[in-house]
Parts: sequence; C-alpha cells; structure tokens
Amino acid sequence: MSLIATFFLASPADAVRYATAPEDFPEAVDYGGFTALELSTLWAIIRGTDWTNDLLDEFDCLYHEADMTMIHQIPSDMNRMLVTLAPDQIREANALWADTEEMDCSPDAIRPILDDLVRLAGLALESGQQVFLFNA
Repeated sequence: MSLIATFFLASPADAVRYATAPEDFPEAVDYGGFTALELSTLWAIIRGTDWTNDLLDEFDCLYHEADMTMIHQIPSDMNRMLVTLAPDQIREANALWADTEEMDCSPDAIRPILDDLVRLAGLALESGQQVFLFNA
C-alpha cells in the first residue's frame, strides 16, 4: 500500500475533519510518497538554509491516528514565501528539491507538486485559510 499525500485548504479549526470527510474540501490535490519531512527539505531550500530536524517542528501535526493517518499544517511563512517566488526561483527550488536525498527524482517528476503548493498558498492567503498535508 502506498502513502497518500493530499494538500488541501481549510481553516485550522476545520482541518481535522478532512480525515473523515474529505469530500467537504473542494480545494485538494492528491500525490503520494512524501510527508512533512520532504516538505521540510523544500522549506529549507526556499529559505536558503541548511535542513535541520528543527524544521519538522514548524509543520504542526493537528491530527495523528495509530494507523499513521496524519494532518500537518504547512507553515504560514512558507505559504507567504511560496507566493513571492519568481518563475526562475521556482525552477531553481524545484531542481534543488528533486536532488535531495529525500526526493531523489527528476525535477519534472515533482514540478506539479511545487506548482500546486504555490497555487494553494496563494489561495490560502487570499481566503484566510491554511494549506494542510494529509497522509494516510
């Protein structure tokens, strides 16, 4: 069974409902095979810093079940930085992210993920919501 990874928009108060009622969240995109760990490596790249384990603490876990179903909130600062990236910065961040040990893939394989993160971050800022990662 592969890991489900879904980005969705919600208010922090409503986010935990995604685990039982995902159909109530129309702004959601599905990917697989990554967690807050992989997102934290992208966060380090965007910030221009080295990755440390402390970056994982910035992805607040709002929901955790014994079966490893989890919901993490993407840091608000990450959303703000994502929407300010110029196209060349997005390309560079994508290439660096693909080259990390955690991702280890071609930039083309993960570009849709980064594009969706940028889009959802923009929607979150416009709507006052947040971006969340659901894993199961």
